[in-house]
Amino acid sequence: MLRLSDLEAELSRRLTELLATGGSGNFLMVSAGPFYLQFAASPTDVEIHFEAVSNRFLPPEHHLDAMSHIRLEAAGFELCQNYERNMSAASSEDVAYVAREAVALLSGIYGCSPETELTIHLELEDIEHPTNESLLLALEAMEQGFSEETAAELFAELLQSTLLLPIEANGELVSAVDDEGSLIALAFTDYPSLLAMKADCGYQPMPGPALFARVLELGARTLIVSSAGEPMLELSREDLEALVVAASES
Repeated sequence: MLRLSDLEAELSRRLTELLATGGSGNFLMVSAGPFYLQFAASPTDVEIHFEAVSNRFLPPEHHLDAMSHIRLEAAGFELCQNYERNMSAASSEDVAYVAREAVALLSGIYGCSPETELTIHLELEDIEHPTNESLLLALEAMEQGFSEETAAELFAELLQSTLLLPIEANGELVSAVDDEGSLIALAFTDYPSLLAMKADCGYQPMPGPALFARVLELGARTLIVSSAGEPMLELSREDLEALVVAASES
């Protein structure tokens, strides 16, 4: 289990991997409950794009106060959808500094303690336009017939997936409400499927485990994962909780 007290060394190692392997769109996320930091870079880059979650993607009870906003801007972050800045990655010392800054943000801005449990997720692919081919194959196998083997394969692929969380122009998450008034969250396996549903909305690419935790924080009863066609997957809160626990133990 990764804790904040151990993050600096582990994050330095993962950021070095982010800069050394993979391709354009390499992506890394560190999350602690509803709070997360994101890093993007490719092997040809001399900078790391660093994002810290803003109130746009946080439940109201976890919103940052005005002083936190001032402190983030003083640290060089600009508020876009999240707080963003580019940081030098020209040397190992630069990369270590990025890791120290991340620990400082989680502690000083987001209130994490040294014992706070964290999840770290690294993607070495085009994060902006994931295809989730393995996940789609697992979904199709489940459609053809349920078994413990196909269910386990789908579970594993969900943990490795990168999904698109749709966002309205005003920054609100695209969602629906069921007949009982409960919130239904939506996510998409790929960009064409999102366009087919709502062409004028934006999106936030997120690793599956971070997205599942986010949906639970929002209080949604169900998450519907849609692809460019059939099949469509419906995950209950119990399913999401099991996925989050499994991610934390991996």
